[in-house]
Order: sequence, then structure tokens, then C-alpha cells
Amino acid sequence: MFNTFNKLKEIMKKLFAWISNLFTKAYDLIEVKAPMAVIITQKIKITIESHGGSIEWILDQTESEKDNEAYEFIKLKLNGVIKEIAVIDGIVSDNLKPEYATEAYLKYLASKTKESRVKDYILLAARILQAIIGKKIPYDLLILATQKAYHLIFGSKK
Repeated sequence: MFNTFNKLKEIMKKLFAWISNLFTKAYDLIEVKAPMAVIITQKIKITIESHGGSIEWILDQTESEKDNEAYEFIKLKLNGVIKEIAVIDGIVSDNLKPEYATEAYLKYLASKTKESRVKDYILLAARILQAIIGKKIPYDLLILATQKAYHLIFGSKK
């Protein structure tokens, strides 16, 4: 019986090490892509505050920066990501075209105070990161990675 317990204990140690290694690799991938999610979210913030919520402005800015990966993401996937959030938040119905859902969501964010948008931006960055990676990952890890990337890029804790 004692021998069986030791074998089980060794199996559990190996399983824990395997799971830990898996999460470490997943988090490493998340950390590599998190800055792009943060930068796209910052561009959304800027377009809401200064450019009337224009996705075209974001595309123009990204294209001029020669960031092909971000540009392709914004062009092909951003409207879909924002539509998912807008549907979940009850801002639009699921049958609305992604472009119109994006427009409605950005107007919704613009109608809020700057301080009340912070949570929305954090969740938006996490959803963008999830879409960039293309896998379902716990939001805690996504938020942690985007917050860490934000602090590295902007050097602020706000």
C-alpha cells in the first residue's frame, strides 16, 4: 500500500510539472503577443478621444507604421472581436454587421467618461489578445499579460 502511495505521489509530481510547463509555454506565447493587443487598444482609445471612433484612422496609422501583423489583424478581425463584445454587453444584436457593431460600440465607449472606460479597455485588450493568439485562454492570464505589456510600453501603473 505504501508503495502504491509513493507511485501515485510520483505520478502527481510529474503531472503537476507537465501542467506547469504547459502554462509557462502558453504564458510565454501570450507575453509575446500582448504588446500588439495593448497598442491596438491604445489606438482605439485615441480614435475614440480624438478621431471620432474611426477604424479607418487606426488602419491608416498602422499601415504607415509598417506593422503588417497588426494591420492585417485590424483589417480582418478587429470588427469581429468588437462585435462579440458589443453583443455580450447588450449594445447590439447578433444579426448586425460587424462594421456597424463596431461603430455602435465605439460610440458607446465615447459616451462614457474617460475613467469609466478603463475597465472596457482592459477587457478589450484581453479579447484582442485572445483573438491574436487564436485560442481560448483564461481571461486572468490575458488580463495579466496585457497589464504587464501596458506597464512595459507606457511605464505607468494607471
